[in-house]
Amino acid sequence: MINPDKSIKTPLKGDVVLSSIGPQEELAEVKDVKKVFDWAGEYEISEIPIVGLNAWTRSRGAEEEEGSKGDRTIIFGMEVDKFRIYHLGGLGH
Repeated sequence: MINPDKSIKTPLKGDVVLSSIGPQEELAEVKDVKKVFDWAGEYEISEIPIVGLNAWTRSRGAEEEEGSKGDRTIIFGMEVDKFRIYHLGGLGH
């Protein structure tokens, strides 16, 4: 499950939660979750490789201050049954 929104009122159930939006307080409660990944890195869950890459919510434009990248987000990529799936988080550039 990726970024389960806290506004969801029906019970959610899953083994793994990927969070590209920040701390777990912003996510809906997920029952039976074994692991929450909210940082960049390489993982393998049930023989599914997952890669998390750091990104930011906006790119630095000419009008923005030097070094201003916005908030951190994570791009998650995985391969399931020969399909490559990418979740771009709050990507801004």
